Amino acid sequence: GRAQMNVDLLQKMTKYQGCSASDKHIQFFWQIMRNRFDEFEKAKFLKFVWGRARLPVRAADFETHFTINSLPASSKNPDA
Repeated sequence: GRAQMNVDLLQKMTKYQGCSASDKHIQFFWQIMRNRFDEFEKAKFLKFVWGRARLPVRAADFETHFTINSLPASSKNPDA
């Protein structure tokens, strides 16, 4: 079987730009990663955003932090 992703380790190794770990939408993100995504979906997510399907085993093995960036607010309605 597929190894379980250590979401706690990923969260520990995440930096935030333009947002904070305490922001409601960031908390929802981590909740979904833990409780809604199965291991296959977690691997697909990692592959999409990071180009790899598995995490390093230890924090020391991370070559770079995972980064969540906030997009600037737009005054234009994207649906218009």
